[in-house]
Amino acid sequence: MRRFVLTLKYRVPVFTVAATEKLRQHISRWPELWKIDDREVEIGRHLAVSLGPFLFDLLQQGLADKTFARLRDHIEMLGGEIIRRRYDDPDLAKRPINELLSNLISAKEDRHHQRQM
Repeated sequence: MRRFVLTLKYRVPVFTVAATEKLRQHISRWPELWKIDDREVEIGRHLAVSLGPFLFDLLQQGLADKTFARLRDHIEMLGGEIIRRRYDDPDLAKRPINELLSNLISAKEDRHHQRQM
């Protein structure tokens, strides 16, 4: 098994090709999990492609397995929420996926900051 070593400031996380492939397979299932009807599968694929690089970056950071799994699952839920909102609101369905993703993340950040005040 090939191993890659990525050096960061205070730690040297190690991730394997197997872990990368496992994540790729997990992400590739998302469009089918998210779909409400067949029209959403292509949108789900586009969304999975948009979210994938963030997850692969997290994988390279060498997070604890439970931490990574929790973050991965939350990202998966975020994608499902975007698909559901597009399905329920025809106006949102007309907007680009990346715009919806950005808006949803910004709204959650705003609520988080308001709770901290």
